[in-house]
Amino acid sequence: MKIQRFAASTGKVVKVNNAIKVIDTDMVAVDATDGIKFDFKGYSNDRIAIVFQNTNGSAAKDAKVKAPTNGGYAADTADLTLSVAAGKTAVAFVETARYANTDGTIICAGGSADVKAVAVYLG
Repeated sequence: MKIQRFAASTGKVVKVNNAIKVIDTDMVAVDATDGIKFDFKGYSNDRIAIVFQNTNGSAAKDAKVKAPTNGGYAADTADLTLSVAAGKTAVAFVETARYANTDGTIICAGGSADVKAVAVYLG
């Protein structure tokens, strides 16, 4: 059994339903050591996107959706990892059954505090 680490900061979950929403002001810097936690308790389905932005203007940075340390029956065992080019944005679509801990949280990580993230619930 893995020991669950707690992220240093809590990210924002934005709900979007048949709308267009500007999300740049909702993005939170990912702690370079402890990551960021998104709380999906109370959300009814798996329509979740996590948007990562690399604000570093000259170097690529990693963005990760961490495999759960205390997951359910369908929990994934590998992180989703992507190198995000300097100044670029990436999105990960995830299933809570595969990436959420049993307490409803999803932990993400970044290669530095230059990585910002926001979760989007497509409700």
